[in-house]
Amino acid sequence: NWDSKKYDEKKTGSVPDILNQLAEVIQKLTKNDSFKAEASICNYYPAGIGTIGIHTDNSEYCHAPIVSVSLGCDGIFLLGKGDRSDECFEMILRHGDLFIMDGQGRSSLHAVPRVLTRSESLELDPHWSIPIQNLNLKNYLDQCRININIRQVN
Repeated sequence: NWDSKKYDEKKTGSVPDILNQLAEVIQKLTKNDSFKAEASICNYYPAGIGTIGIHTDNSEYCHAPIVSVSLGCDGIFLLGKGDRSDECFEMILRHGDLFIMDGQGRSSLHAVPRVLTRSESLELDPHWSIPIQNLNLKNYLDQCRININIRQVN
């Protein structure tokens, strides 16, 4: 339960192997040998209407990095500098992007105010494409954004 910070060890599942492997690669790249994949969250955003409001991630017992993988449509990502009234950094997270919140940025306010539709992404970049050969998967990801993040809880 992310809100209450109560974790029942009897109800936990295991982190999928592919996410454990990704965590190991990130350990090596960031030279952070202590980062462990203990939990993951999968967020689904329909293109054109999917959002998540401004928030901070503070439900874990530690301040280990949060690793985020973007799949599908482009998402506008806002990363705050401090208070809600402060200006923020705006960026577009694209299919395949890996974003790591660590250090001071780990507790920053952040949001996804908009997920771009395929036509909106093509307006920004006429060569925009999701490079996936499986046509069914490509058609699915052309209409949504999926964000998978990996967290260390303890």
